[in-house]
Amino acid sequence: MARPRSASHEIRRDAILDVAAQCFAERSYPAASMQDIATACGTSKALLHDTRFLGEQQREQIPDRQRDVVSAVTRFLRRAYPERLDASNQTATAMMLFGMINWTFTGLRPGGPMSYEDFAREVIAMLEHGLGGVGAADN
Repeated sequence: MARPRSASHEIRRDAILDVAAQCFAERSYPAASMQDIATACGTSKALLHDTRFLGEQQREQIPDRQRDVVSAVTRFLRRAYPERLDASNQTATAMMLFGMINWTFTGLRPGGPMSYEDFAREVIAMLEHGLGGVGAADN
C-alpha cells in the first residue's frame, strides 16, 4: 500500500517550483542547475528527482512520455540518416544522442567558450562524422 501523502505536500511542491522559477529568472533556464535549485531550497538533488513529489497521474505518465520522446527522436534519426540506422541500432543511437545532450550542463554555460549554436553544430557533426571525421568548425 502506498504511503499517504503529507498534508504539506502541495505547499512544499509549490515552494520548490517557486524557488526553481526564481533560479531560472536569476541565472537563466540553461544556466540554472538542479544543484542550484536544491541548494536554494535547502534540500538535496535526490529529493528534487524523487518522483513521489509528483502526483500519481503525473508519475504514471513519465514512462509513456519518455518512450514517446525516444520514439520521436528515433524516427527523426532514421529519416535523417537512413543509410546509418536500422532496427538493430536505432534506439542505441538515439540514446547516445540523449546522453551527449544530457551531460552538456557540466561544461556548457551562457557566455562560455562555446555557444549553444556551436554546440548544436558539434552534435550534428558528431552524428554525421564521428570523432575522427570532419568537425563542425570545418563546415
